[in-house]
Amino acid sequence: GARTFTAMMIVSYTMGIVGGAMASLLVTYSLNMPFVGATIIALICTVLVWTRLPENYGSEKVKLSTILGDSLSFYKESRGLQLLTAGETFRYVAQLIYLFLYQPYLVSTGLGAELLGVYFSVLMITSATGSLIAPPLAGRIGTHRVMAASSFGLCAGFVLLAMSPG
Repeated sequence: GARTFTAMMIVSYTMGIVGGAMASLLVTYSLNMPFVGATIIALICTVLVWTRLPENYGSEKVKLSTILGDSLSFYKESRGLQLLTAGETFRYVAQLIYLFLYQPYLVSTGLGAELLGVYFSVLMITSATGSLIAPPLAGRIGTHRVMAASSFGLCAGFVLLAMSPG
């Protein structure tokens, strides 16, 4: 439930903080070094998933076509899930634009390349803080309001970036 999701997000953001710090350190050697580090991490992840993750949650006799059919039927009947999918898709597109452009943008505004990992770590700290605050807040004011506020915050951040000198 919500506690598991929160715990997973905390781990994810903690790893993001560590990753940002590692990238800052590695980039001092070469601009390619963070990618070498990311390659090693991706290989470790691949090995762990390949060797440790059970398929179909232990139900190996379920046909993929059955799972896909049931999932698609549920999706077709759930207007809320369709709207959530659309909203999340737009949010991910906005985040991808940001992820591809924030580093060149920050460097062009005068931030040293060696501080990009620090910037990313701060971003992960604020994201982790939001993940800690969101579940209790959702319990008090409702999940949809917290999600809307989060999306508004994302929008406000993008507006500030768009209005800044660059």
